Amino acid sequence: MSKINRRHNFATAFVKASKDRFKVLFDVVPVALVEGLWGRNFEVLNTNPAALTLFAAKDKQHFSEKFYGSMMKIPHKMLLELLSARVKGDFFEAELRLPTLNHKFVHVFMRLVYMPAKDAVGPQHVVIAFHDITVHKQKENFFKKLSQIDGLTKVLNHRAIAQRLDEEIARARRYELDLTCVMFDLDNFKKTNDTLGHVGGDRCLQATSQALKLCLRKTDIIGRYGGDEFLVILPETKPEQATIPINRFLHHARSHLHFSRKEKTIKASFSIGVSGFPTNGIETARDLVKAADQALYESKTCGGDCFHIYHQLVSPLAHR
Repeated sequence: MSKINRRHNFATAFVKASKDRFKVLFDVVPVALVEGLWGRNFEVLNTNPAALTLFAAKDKQHFSEKFYGSMMKIPHKMLLELLSARVKGDFFEAELRLPTLNHKFVHVFMRLVYMPAKDAVGPQHVVIAFHDITVHKQKENFFKKLSQIDGLTKVLNHRAIAQRLDEEIARARRYELDLTCVMFDLDNFKKTNDTLGHVGGDRCLQATSQALKLCLRKTDIIGRYGGDEFLVILPETKPEQATIPINRFLHHARSHLHFSRKEKTIKASFSIGVSGFPTNGIETARDLVKAADQALYESKTCGGDCFHIYHQLVSPLAHR
């Protein structure tokens, strides 16, 4: 009997020591951990200091009262995947952007594990680990944005503006919206480079991008399409409506875009082509650019410093 008691006491001590070691590990691990019962609501059973810090909770009671609200901000599609994992008795993991308890946001990699349970109907015992990846996501977003920006003019580069045009024409088609594409081309840019040098040519391109930002709406999307060409997307705008900001830009250019070097002055001017969706024969982003480019060519043949609106069935007319 004494031998049985000794074994029982040893097992009890071992379990207690294991629990104590687990509690120490639970408290000191730098990963945010939450243990709880998930039924109609989420009942927090335990949480570690890393979780309180991550979600900006004042204390465990504050965390327990508010945590379920943060969890309900998980996108609906992911919630369905999470519930599917519950049915299968599997785990769930995903990158998420969740609100903290002080009304800010944190990016996390979340892994939720359903613990074995006899009753699959009632609240499920779960353990959730949250890895803070906020700094990583900020760097990722920074470099992603950097890869989309033209280094000289600080507007979207060719690849990025082409992608945005694809997205905008898809949106316009889906919701039956108007869309306008405008191509801006500097007149006689080679002469500008020859007169002012490449540094002066760069200044001219930079000033052009600044003028476009100044004269267009905040909702308009500006990109450097290549060389001395800029492409602007005007969402939910008819080509005729786009004439207002285009004229504003032309007037600004005539008044302000003057560049000098060694007593030589260049006045920048632009040939502009405008195309719109929906228009007969225009189905894709490539069609839209091709039409704007054709209208721009008409502006060039008229001597520049003007714009044309492309129409499939009507010859473009010059506007100065």
